[in-house]
Amino acid sequence: MRGRQTEGRTEGTVNVPLPLELEWFLIISWVLCMLSLAYVALLWHHDIPYTLRSPLCTDLIAVIDKLQSVHQPGFFTDGYRWIYPAPCVFLYKFILQFSNHVGNHGNHKVRHAIAMYSLVVFSGLFLLLRGMCAALTRRGLSPRDSWLLMIATTLLSWPIFIALHQGNIEGILWIGVAVAVWAYYRGMWWTSALLIGVVAGFKIYPILLIGLFLAPRKYLQIAVSLITFVVFTTASLSYIGPTLPIAYHNVANGMQSFIDLGFYPGAIDRNYLTFDHSLVSLFRILTTAHPEYMVTMSRYYMPIAATLMTVFFFAVILKMPRLNQLLVIVLAIVLLPPKSYDYTLQMLYIPWAWLALLGVSAAARGAKVPGLMPVMVCMALVCSPEFFIRFQHHNSYGQFKTLCLLVMLWLAARYSFSDEQSHAVRVSPSVEVN
Repeated sequence: MRGRQTEGRTEGTVNVPLPLELEWFLIISWVLCMLSLAYVALLWHHDIPYTLRSPLCTDLIAVIDKLQSVHQPGFFTDGYRWIYPAPCVFLYKFILQFSNHVGNHGNHKVRHAIAMYSLVVFSGLFLLLRGMCAALTRRGLSPRDSWLLMIATTLLSWPIFIALHQGNIEGILWIGVAVAVWAYYRGMWWTSALLIGVVAGFKIYPILLIGLFLAPRKYLQIAVSLITFVVFTTASLSYIGPTLPIAYHNVANGMQSFIDLGFYPGAIDRNYLTFDHSLVSLFRILTTAHPEYMVTMSRYYMPIAATLMTVFFFAVILKMPRLNQLLVIVLAIVLLPPKSYDYTLQMLYIPWAWLALLGVSAAARGAKVPGLMPVMVCMALVCSPEFFIRFQHHNSYGQFKTLCLLVMLWLAARYSFSDEQSHAVRVSPSVEVN
């Protein structure tokens, strides 16, 4: 696999129209957003989940005071329980560093924290949008159409909206994962490996991206990612203290308590289950009459799910193109955790970007990409709000998204999404893709 590829803007005056698959992606996204807005306007005080009606940036606000007690005994026990991997302490401290200089005025601290979080997220989004528009333009799409596509996709994105609304750390982490995947496609193996290890420290599941290094046999890069993840996590635990074993025990217990909520056999909290698209949430909905099943599932779900996905990846996906591998890994990241809320769906925009580039490259020579249309339809269904979908008299659109994600998993195994050069028109050999 070559690190740098010679493809870019088409020769001559070729002006590639927006592929039909991307048009339908935007149309479906717009229709679903309009229907959901109408539903919210009509039923705001009656049937709208609490998460949507909660104050702005509640996830961020919850940790503001918690971070003041790092290195103190009450960090793990007082108030809001710490449920994040240890390296998240550093990321939150970076976001909140300016709010610490405004004294003890709570409202000022909150406003400064939200401003800093928004600045980081919007700066990252702008850089991603600009890079994507440049890549689309090099493949023949006009700059106007490129920017319209990316701006419309961002404005219609439910995952990006809910991440910003909640002030969730996923709004930042997916940008880091996107950069790691971009480095991988550029052949910057060591940079990609380091970034994967660092980002995995914040959320663990992105470590699955090391699977991308298997086909090109970059085993040293796999080792670097794993070592970076372990070193970063160990350093973070040591920083939290008071000792490494105590910090590990408390952080692990906090994370486990969050995971266990997905299997809790008691009453279902619909306010949060509505926004949960994990595979476990689907099982929970289907077994409401027998909640005791969740106790059994808590013991066997993760080992069985991890084994089945590993077998599926090595037996079917590993021999397919790298875009198929990327899509399946990202689907595993958002589908398999016992709890996976809608802001994690931002990860899907990473394979979406490469699928979009593939579609434009194919359109430049009048070709079609088999399977791209159903994948883009599923992407639109998953990345848009559907508050009006109900099951057993309750909002169940999160579980509808679960079904769409499973369909995408099947599509990734059914269709081969080859690298762009097999669809690109003839290009100048002096032009390189970025």
